[in-house]
Amino acid sequence: MNNKKYDGVNYPTREVTDLKDLVNSTVSMVPDTAAYLTKDKKAAAFVPISYRKVKEDLDALGTKFIDMGLKGQRIAVIGETSYYWILTYLTVVCGVGVIVPLDKNLPQNELLGLLERSGASALVYSDKSRSTIKPLFEDKQSLQYLISMDSSEDSEAGLSLS
Repeated sequence: MNNKKYDGVNYPTREVTDLKDLVNSTVSMVPDTAAYLTKDKKAAAFVPISYRKVKEDLDALGTKFIDMGLKGQRIAVIGETSYYWILTYLTVVCGVGVIVPLDKNLPQNELLGLLERSGASALVYSDKSRSTIKPLFEDKQSLQYLISMDSSEDSEAGLSLS
């Protein structure tokens, strides 16, 4: 815990109404500041992603989800914490629908049960979670879409987030 006493300084604040407003106001204040660092596998270096880029990606993914008929639907996400996991989460909660975050460490039967009970229309997953959700590729339950965070192209198994 911090044992420093309050220094009496009031830091500037801004009023926000929701998460979407927070994203929009942050972009207007510091558009070119790095919001995230992602590891470039080819260069083995960290690459910054600006708040402006996050907003552009968020708007693009939200538009695509709405075009796919997912407006107001439940969208599940499972995988390791990554830029695409965060982007999916923010996109859904900023106006597309209802997010269903799933714990990647749950046993397969619990995970499949949660997906069934949630009534999710789409599942965004990482490649590391693919073995856990493998039965969904044969029986999608209520899912209309399986979307990979890591694939660069659509396949028979599912769509690519990129």
